[in-house]
Amino acid sequence: MRQFKLIFSFVILLLVVIFVLQNTNVIIVKLWLWQVDSSLALVLFATLFIGIMIGMLFSIPKKKKEKEQKVVSETKLEELTSK
Repeated sequence: MRQFKLIFSFVILLLVVIFVLQNTNVIIVKLWLWQVDSSLALVLFATLFIGIMIGMLFSIPKKKKEKEQKVVSETKLEELTSK
């Protein structure tokens, strides 16, 4: 399963790179009073990176809870097998 995730991630990344490289026009990014001229490719990569980071941040509590549950389960299993 882990190998499938790695291959799937690589394919998605490759598709994103192809998409980004085909969209190299210069665009204007406006946010309130802030304005920047940048290539669409750079904006797309930055958006992808920010999205990945936010996703990772939101997954931390779930992974921590799963790790704690694993420790509790292993402790209970050890107690039951030692009797």
